[in-house]
Amino acid sequence: MSGVKVDSDVPFPGQVPERRNRPGRQDKYPWNDMKVGDSFLLPSHAYQQWAGGTVHGANARFDKAFRAGKLPELRRFVVRRDKDRFRVW
Repeated sequence: MSGVKVDSDVPFPGQVPERRNRPGRQDKYPWNDMKVGDSFLLPSHAYQQWAGGTVHGANARFDKAFRAGKLPELRRFVVRRDKDRFRVW
């Protein structure tokens, strides 16, 4: 388990745009623990380009695993500014 707290029922601010796990390596963020409607805050030092890259990388890994038949459903994540920090849904 990552040490990042997952929040439930935080409303998403707007439309979701259309747009590997490594063996032995623990995820930094709780991607596998999340369900639809869950979200978490990225650290306060995160900036927009870094936050977007983090989510893009997670989407790419989950897309690859889904296409390889390792996941029963495709997962997509999106990041948005939440006051002075970034929240991932």
